[in-house]
Amino acid sequence: MLAAKFSQRSPWPLIICLAFTQLPANALAASTLGVTIAEHGINDVPACALCHGEHGEGDRAAGYPRLAGMNAGYLLNQLDHYADGSRSSQVMQVYSRALTRIQRRAIAEYYAAKPGLGSQLHTGRQANNAIAALLNKGDWSRNIPACFSCHGKMGTGSKLIPAIADQPVHYFIVQMNHWRTGTRPVGEGDPMATIAKNLTPTEIAGIARYLANESPRK
Repeated sequence: MLAAKFSQRSPWPLIICLAFTQLPANALAASTLGVTIAEHGINDVPACALCHGEHGEGDRAAGYPRLAGMNAGYLLNQLDHYADGSRSSQVMQVYSRALTRIQRRAIAEYYAAKPGLGSQLHTGRQANNAIAALLNKGDWSRNIPACFSCHGKMGTGSKLIPAIADQPVHYFIVQMNHWRTGTRPVGEGDPMATIAKNLTPTEIAGIARYLANESPRK
């Protein structure tokens, strides 16, 4: 009886209760949507796992990037760039445009929640002196800051800046060449266009191999 009188007096307790009840359901729905897209695909878009691996680990041989553990905001921005055509990729532009923004957000959050492999990188191996200098100190005579000063210790990224470690060598080199030639949006990372142009192809390849935990070529 008291509860009935209270509910008649004010609807707010009931509304607040229902709102809090909905939060887990909404979160669960978003999580389920991310799993569905990653594992099965949606809207004629194939499963992300077909190219990016069962756990989002990427495919080194094919050059498909790691998604697991990447920042959700970064992943969503990249999908948006593909969708609006500002980042080029014939395949990814088609797939991103076929996804709604809610679906793109769900897949970004799904992969961001997966563990990355950064903590397992670079154990027991050193970069050569020139590459180590670029990674840790940069070369300010050419307006090149240290890679790790922005992308975090060992290139594992931060909440705002993406991880560059543990990506396929081919993918890293291709993306740096896109910065060099202006075919990747400057607006998403203005310094990268300058940095990539000021690095030599040999330096880019050396950084890529180190970050991928591959032995440097002699």
